[in-house]
Amino acid sequence: MPVSGHGATWAIELDPVATPGVFTAIAEINGDIKRARTHDETEVTPHDSDDDVYVVSPVRKRGAQQFTINMVFGRAGEVALKTHYDNATVFGARTRARGATTSDYWIVSGQLTQFEETFPVRTGVRSLVVTHRPSGPMIDL
Repeated sequence: MPVSGHGATWAIELDPVATPGVFTAIAEINGDIKRARTHDETEVTPHDSDDDVYVVSPVRKRGAQQFTINMVFGRAGEVALKTHYDNATVFGARTRARGATTSDYWIVSGQLTQFEETFPVRTGVRSLVVTHRPSGPMIDL
């Protein structure tokens, strides 16, 4: 089963209730896998100042992860993603860099906010776009 051309992987819990912590790689991801982290900024420039001043929140925020996948109807990963979306399931996802084994990965729980299938009219690959919104604690090694 092809995973992704660049070697990084995104794996999900197929059944977070029966087998929590057991991850299955989602096959044939197109493009890069991003792990965005941000802090909110608030401008607090005094009225009598010509210089801008910002306060950065200490709360860590993880950006949503969006993927385009070459979809194969009935494959376990795609079936699980659709089930998770339909049921608004909170499930674990692991992003792992190319060649990583015991470090350089990120595990976080969250939900799918997008599940978009594309059916080519004439030629092309059937594809699936999913967006995973992280929420709650994370493991970042």
